[in-house]
Amino acid sequence: MVSVGLMVNPSASHDVRRLISLARTMSVHERANAVARIIGGLAASGIDTLFYMAEPAGLVERAGRGAQAVDAGEPTGRGGRR
Repeated sequence: MVSVGLMVNPSASHDVRRLISLARTMSVHERANAVARIIGGLAASGIDTLFYMAEPAGLVERAGRGAQAVDAGEPTGRGGRR
């Protein structure tokens, strides 16, 4: 049995280093998409269980809902299907 733990920091895209260096920040939607790609890669590698730490923005939950919509063949926004 392969288990993976995932901790997502919702504030990471707004940290001081990004703000003072004029680096771009990421929206919640972009961060959820990044988490979805990570989860997809983990799923493709055959993990059995994904543990995650809940956080206020709900990034992992959003990513999971998006992945379920893709698996069900539902539209995924921005005018397309995946």
